[in-house]
Amino acid sequence: MANPHRVRQVTMRFDEVEVESREAMSKAIDKTAKEVQRELKAKINRKGHAKLRSKPGEPPRRQTGGLWRSVKVSRKGFGIQIKAYQYGFWLDGGTGTILPRPWITPTVHTKGAKRKWKARVGKYQRQFRT
Repeated sequence: MANPHRVRQVTMRFDEVEVESREAMSKAIDKTAKEVQRELKAKINRKGHAKLRSKPGEPPRRQTGGLWRSVKVSRKGFGIQIKAYQYGFWLDGGTGTILPRPWITPTVHTKGAKRKWKARVGKYQRQFRT
């Protein structure tokens, strides 16, 4: 059986954003990564306990804080890398026995979310260029 506390990662790339300056692009992605991390942590920050758990379709509730503390978002090349405990990804996508409790997918993997983060990177790149 897989270790639920093993850290797993996903990456979102910003190759389509026109690169005007490598330094400005790096700063823009760093700033966007902090915003993505803040948004992901906010989704799983609702308090829960043994009797008050998240329902399928809701983001996971915070019970011990382990998943919340494990969420790290950083720049990797021209993209961002999201790291969290394995069970966070199981909750996000569901398994054979767990119905999905999406919190990563709506934040970074939907068309609207990708468009939002790419626009943010472009905006910050222009800001840092000057």
